[in-house]
This record gives sequence, C-alpha cells and structure tokens, in this order.
Amino acid sequence: MARIAIVGCEASGKTVFMSALTDFYPNLVPENSASNRFAAFAHRQLRTLRQWPPATNPGRTIALEWSLRDSKGETLADISMLEFGGETFRAAFREEEGSSRRQAAVKELMDYLAAADFVILLVSLKELLRDDVAVADAEFERSTEALWVTRGLIEFIRERLPGAGVVIGLTQADRYRDALAAGGGPAAVFAAHWPRIRAVAPGIPVVEIASVSATDADGRPAEGFKTDGILPAMREFARQTYGDADELVKELSALREDLDAYADGREAVHAPISGDSAYSSRVRRFSRLLADVVRATAITGEDRSRDIGVLEAALDRHEAESKQRRGKKYAGAKRRKSAKRRGTPVVRRVFLLALLLALTIAFANEYLPQGCISASCMRMISKLATFSKNDLPIPLPTPATNAAPVAVTTNATPAKAAETVVPATNTTLTTVAVPAPATTKPEPQFRLWHDHKGGVIKAKWIDTAKDGKSITLETEKGRRIRAVLHKFSEADRRYIKDNLK
Repeated sequence: MARIAIVGCEASGKTVFMSALTDFYPNLVPENSASNRFAAFAHRQLRTLRQWPPATNPGRTIALEWSLRDSKGETLADISMLEFGGETFRAAFREEEGSSRRQAAVKELMDYLAAADFVILLVSLKELLRDDVAVADAEFERSTEALWVTRGLIEFIRERLPGAGVVIGLTQADRYRDALAAGGGPAAVFAAHWPRIRAVAPGIPVVEIASVSATDADGRPAEGFKTDGILPAMREFARQTYGDADELVKELSALREDLDAYADGREAVHAPISGDSAYSSRVRRFSRLLADVVRATAITGEDRSRDIGVLEAALDRHEAESKQRRGKKYAGAKRRKSAKRRGTPVVRRVFLLALLLALTIAFANEYLPQGCISASCMRMISKLATFSKNDLPIPLPTPATNAAPVAVTTNATPAKAAETVVPATNTTLTTVAVPAPATTKPEPQFRLWHDHKGGVIKAKWIDTAKDGKSITLETEKGRRIRAVLHKFSEADRRYIKDNLK
C-alpha cells in the first residue's frame, strides 16, 4: 500500500488539496467512514456552496483511507492520508512542550510520517512571496517559523525515511501565475525566496499546485472550476514510486521485441536471451513493468490505452509460450526419471538375494550338519541362475574357457562357531546419507535495512550498480528504491557483500 502524507503549516492548502483529490479521481473509493464523510463534505462545500472548506481542528487528527481503482473495479493503488491541523505540524518541529493533548497529536503525526512512502510538502505562495518589510510583526514571525518548520520536515525525511519520495508543492498557483512566470518557474521562485531551504534540499522537485483552477471576484471557488491542478504533485508521486511512464513504455517495447524474436527463433534485437529460463524471467519482468505503467497512468490520468492494449496482448502471448515451454521441460524430466526408475527393481532384488544368501550360509555353518553347506549354496546359486544376465544393470564377467574348475570338498570342516558372525535378526540397516545436490542461491528475502542515522525500512535487495556504490531495494508494496550503499549500516553492507560472492 502506497502511503501518502500531505503536510504543511496552517493556511498551506492541505484541506483544499485533499478535497480536490477526491473531486478529480472518480475511482478514488473511500475505505472508512471518515473518508466518506470528508469526500461528501468537501464536494458540498466546493461544488454546491462554492465555499472553502474550514481549517482542520488543531488538536484533531483524522485517518483517511482510499483505494484507487480501474474501470473493472480492481484496486490499482491504496492511498492513506492523515488529516491534521497545520498547528500540529508546526508544533512538531518547535522546541516547546505544549499541552498533553497537543503532545499526543504531535506523536501521532510523527508516527504517521515515519510510516509514509511519499510526502507532499505544501507551501503557500502567499507565504513564500510575502514582503518582509510591509508585513506586520505577527505575520513576519509566522513566515519565519514556517521556513524553520519546512526545513525540519525535510531533514526528518532525509534522516528517518531514506527510501521515501518527496515533492514540494507551491499552492495557490492560480493567483500567482504572473509571479511564477516572472521568477522562472516554481523551482526558481522557491530557491530565490527560501535559499536556505533549497540548500538543504537540492534534489527535491518543486511543482506548482492549483487545487482550484479559478476563483470569482469574491475570492470563492468559481463556477465550473477544475481540480486537475493537483496533477503536478501526483505525477511526481507516480514517477518516484513506479517510474516515468514514457521511459517504462520504451523499455517494454524493447523487451517485447526481444521476447518476440526468441519465441519465433530469431536473434534478440536489444539483449540476448540465453535460454527458456531467461525467457521466463524476461516475461515476469515484462509483467511487472506493465503493471507499473497501468498504475502510473491511473494516477496521472494519462490516456495510454492504445499502448497498454498492445503490451497486454504481447504479455498474454509470451506467458502462454513460457508456460508451454515449462510444460515440455517438465514432461521430459519426468520421462527421464521414469526410465531411471525402471532399473531399480532388478538392483533391489539382486541386493536382497545376495543378503539372503549371506544369511543362509551363516545359518548353515552354525546349525546344519557337515556336508550340507555346499548343497545349500548350490540351491541359492540355482535360484540366482534363473535371472538372465541381461536383467542385471552390470553384466556379469564371463569366466575363461580354460579355467580350472573349483574343487568342492564335501567333507570340509565347518568353521568354528566362535569365528562365525551371525547377524542379529533385529539389526537395523544403516542408512547412508546422500548429500543433497547443490542448489542455486535463494532469492533475497525481505529484511530490515538500517541507515547510519537510525532510519529503518523493510525491503529486499534487487540489484547493485556496476560501480558498487548504490543498490536497488524493493519494498513489500512493490516500490523500487535506489539508495547509496555507504549510508547503510555495516551489517547491511556485509549482507550485500555476501550476496555478491
């Protein structure tokens, strides 16, 4: 489940952003009563009454759970959000105690952030573009504190959430489009007005957000407004979680050409496929990448139905081909195993008869009168002679024609009882343990990864870069994470080293 945390100080536009989210996605289904109430209330406020939703109660937190589904009703992504007051967010990064109620809300917020997979940090353009000379002291202090809290959140993400995605969204972009255009875009405006924040977050993308596309003369939501202004932030979520849709489609197209070539008995166009096992592995990768494209386009709202239809048809073909090849391989192995088993009864019978012969000779030496040993042996030999030499797994050696016959003395003295070893009837045969054949190294399992600053993430190792300096992890929710190896603990680095042997 992809957990999205939407955070920001008071008046940063969190409630309006979430309202626009429920308005834009018709297939965003509420999964608890709080989410259902929020969606109904937000629609009434914005669309019917054309009023802004009220600010969240500072000491109240509401867990919102949604599932984004496709036209068939299948779940493509789960989205979990925590609605809380901006004052709680501000108090979480201030060095002050506050009331017990406020402390409880702050703890709940921090626990929620620690479990987030993606963070959308909202900053009001009104706060960002505020003139420090013209504003009152109270507003100046509020703007200064908002800057400090934003920095605290970014450092929290870097230290506690090493694999989480993050984007900074500048809200109310519909009112400040001229300022954004004059400043060179959202990233340039953010860096110019908050250079200290940009210095600690150089790699975080900055996008503009217009949750409501237009307002009327009174500053209320205009008639027929659109909510697609949330898409820049959601595109970043899709890109950082599943990958860039354009790049994924290109990779899938190249992979499809190689799979088609192998299935048709031709040379691969891009990367060689060594055999049926590698072919099946490529088919599984094709399936995973296609699922990522479907999820990404469902979130961004892009129409890629034509590309997806072609790719799904190719996947169906190669999954069927891979299954057929595995079936033939299994049938061949089964036939070879059956042929091997057909020889085992003869071996087993010869072994049992040899054991019976040894027991009979020992018994005869101990209890039968003189002169009976050779007769007993001859009877056992006559039984063995009933088997054809062709029935034995190893041909019996043929004696030389000029070999002298062995003389059998009928009055031979039997061996002494003290020198004869009679095996006990209840003796248990010793089973010789046959070492198991060497197996391939098992695939990496999910484990907890610890970075050098105490952050923890549960994922499994997928790949290591050629330079050995970074690795790719995959969480239980299927999200791929590229992380620098030296930032992880010594135990994690040793785990990677052992797996590379």
